[in-house]
Amino acid sequence: MRTRAIALVAALLLPGIASAQWTNRYPKNAGYGHHVYLEGYELPIMAAGALDFAESRGGDKVLASRGWLWRLDAASGRASRLTSGAGVDARPAWSPDGRSLAFVRDDSRTLAVILRDMTSGREVEVDKGMAMDPVFTPDGAALIYANLTAGGDLDLYRYDIASAAKTRLTTDAGIELRAQLAPDGQRLVYTAKTRGGDFVRLRTLGDGKESALLSGNIVSQTRPALSPDGRLLAYNWPSTDGWELRLLSTERPGVSILLVARPGGRPIAPAWSADGKWVYYSEGDARQVPQLYRVPAIGGVVEPVAVRAWDFGAPMGKLVIETRCPGCDAAPDSRNAARLAVTDGAGHPLIPNDGMSRFDGQNGRVFFYTGGTITLDVPAGPVTVRAVKGLAAREATTTVTVRAGDVATASLELTPLWNARAAGFYAADHHFHLNYGGQLALQPGDLLPLMAGEDLDVATPMIANLHNRFEDQPLFDWRSLGSTPLIHWAQEVRSHFLGHVGLLGTTQLFWPWVWGPGYEVYGRDDRTNAEPIAFARAQGGAGYYVHPVSGTRTPFSESGMNGLPVELIADGVHGNIDLLEIVCLWSNAIGTTELWYRLLNAGFPVAPSGGPT
Repeated sequence: MRTRAIALVAALLLPGIASAQWTNRYPKNAGYGHHVYLEGYELPIMAAGALDFAESRGGDKVLASRGWLWRLDAASGRASRLTSGAGVDARPAWSPDGRSLAFVRDDSRTLAVILRDMTSGREVEVDKGMAMDPVFTPDGAALIYANLTAGGDLDLYRYDIASAAKTRLTTDAGIELRAQLAPDGQRLVYTAKTRGGDFVRLRTLGDGKESALLSGNIVSQTRPALSPDGRLLAYNWPSTDGWELRLLSTERPGVSILLVARPGGRPIAPAWSADGKWVYYSEGDARQVPQLYRVPAIGGVVEPVAVRAWDFGAPMGKLVIETRCPGCDAAPDSRNAARLAVTDGAGHPLIPNDGMSRFDGQNGRVFFYTGGTITLDVPAGPVTVRAVKGLAAREATTTVTVRAGDVATASLELTPLWNARAAGFYAADHHFHLNYGGQLALQPGDLLPLMAGEDLDVATPMIANLHNRFEDQPLFDWRSLGSTPLIHWAQEVRSHFLGHVGLLGTTQLFWPWVWGPGYEVYGRDDRTNAEPIAFARAQGGAGYYVHPVSGTRTPFSESGMNGLPVELIADGVHGNIDLLEIVCLWSNAIGTTELWYRLLNAGFPVAPSGGPT
């Protein structure tokens, strides 16, 4: 499964910084503070399995896989490809008469809503920018979808198919997504994400009155599905121990019914059968491939919906990709590991049959990892392979022509610019979150292929809250065996007011994880960051400030001082900072470097750290 990650691994080997903090790749939503959450949680994903199931009133079934749309014959389990091209296609929605399909097309910088005639295959671009989540009105005359205008944020729009006229439906601050209309066309269910929290709302279009069906905080993968009769809402919802699939009445909301739950489960993308008897959903398996399931709407046993064959509708071949790095000083079993980005002749990303694929929000590439040799099913024609290993090897690129029915080989040799281990250095990533609202329930051991491909010696995944949820606690005691690669859990504790602090090398969790202004339960808890730092030091660990300088201003200008964590300077003066996170997605690396130099010049021994989070 492709997840969206921004500069996923940035092993800290050197203090030189080339640019400031990441802001956005897709169109910027004004006023949305955590754009990485928007791009990481709300945009379509790509996987080799089955996602985004949709069934027409006539029983035709489509789903998304490998960035294309497929028609599924449930009786045979055969999926036949519908779309092709460079873009990543997802989130299909049927017209009431089954003659048209609306869906999202992602070109790695913008999202477009596409309308496809299912008889001729003709496609029309309805809107573009951050356009997503299309759904037909009950009469089939219009589409409702989300998009934004320049300088604005995601709102809901209506597109009249006959006239191509567009009408803006919402103007609230925050983002509005996943609109769905009841059969009467007068009641609209949609998801709203605001500074005050995340909501699933029901709006009466005639008078504009609204009510909240659900509310929560950072409900990252929640995409509710309205039943065909408009009376029930199937939705996936987070708990501390995983995600659950639940059922709620739109007429009498409040108490919900549990349909699917298991420890660590991640049911996503619920959808209804046309007759309203089944709720379909996807969930990743042990190979990190999403599988399709269904459960009776009245409750009962979950059934797998097998996809037994994938018909690409085009000549196919196989490509064996071999990466070698004879000059690398990694251990023999990881010496040839690499990060790969593979595209076909049209520029469409190609991925393996299993394992997680990721999207890099810095350069727009879909990528995955190899241990040195991997085989892909690919369309006949030219296939381009790009390989890299960590930060200290040049990218290698080759294009191979694959003939139909044949097996071709792409061989790439990587050349390190510097052998860090020989010079006495280790590569480490000290700030990232293993399971942080994502689509899969990963285990610490799943990091090993990533570490090999990025040439990492040390990884310290940070356990942290998702607002009021404290996930991954059972994983905190997990430790890797041997010296390297070394995986050791860390913790991020968060006082929004004082600044976020990382704790490295600890064997116990600090409590509370959160406190101070901005939190409901512990909002009046009065303690300093010096307390968790002392807690870490008492265990032989270290404490440090993470993403300390935000914005583009120098932290020592009159206005820039407001961007520094309130307690950081005081802790630095009192010797309470062991490290400072120089490189991080959330902060300005140039400004943070200036802060670090000031601390060093004042005589405080603060070590540099980093991680992309």
